[in-house]
Amino acid sequence: GKTFGLFDTGETTEVAMNVLYKWIENYGIPGSIYVDYKSLYHARRKATLEEQLEGIEPATQFGKVCQKLGIELIFANSPQAKGRVERSNGILQDRLVKMMRLKNIKSIEDANNYLLNEFWEEYNAKFEKMPACPEDGHVKLLEGQDLDNLICIETKRKVSNDYIVRNNNRFFQLKKKQEIRIAPRASVNVQIRLDHSVHIYYKGTPLNFSEFFADKSKEVYNTA
Repeated sequence: GKTFGLFDTGETTEVAMNVLYKWIENYGIPGSIYVDYKSLYHARRKATLEEQLEGIEPATQFGKVCQKLGIELIFANSPQAKGRVERSNGILQDRLVKMMRLKNIKSIEDANNYLLNEFWEEYNAKFEKMPACPEDGHVKLLEGQDLDNLICIETKRKVSNDYIVRNNNRFFQLKKKQEIRIAPRASVNVQIRLDHSVHIYYKGTPLNFSEFFADKSKEVYNTA
């Protein structure tokens, strides 16, 4: 029965992940999410050979996050299929806009601070609908689960012969000293988290690395 949202410049993977992150912080992990039938949520491609061998269905970055969290994605083929969500949007486009004008809110940062600290609590107190079933469809994070590690953009990459990992035209040099032995051609997971920090894992173990430009003339940063 709760309504929640944030302002941003567009509906991107990072934006959707950020909203999911905030929702889980407030209410826990939902059992399912109703989403638009968009490429952001639905993978419109065939499974790769590697996915076929592992028995994995194609998924977007947002879909992979939901798989890790055990969230089912339910796809709505039309705005009408989302029913109450669209009706709620109509109320928000009227009420919320007027309230922000009264408070002279003109930036995304100020608007989101207002949503998080004031508006949603008042809105839900007035418009929240009690579900037909009183059982909560959310589960709490397990001890040891880290949202920063779970809600992120994650890509598999191969280690080159000179121990470089390339990801989206960024270059990461693996350090000689590691907690785990790693060889060239090994497959590693590169994480881009919501705070834009980069983390590289091999078999679940974090790797030490530094980032540099393509000509190696300038190192960007090191991990310790």
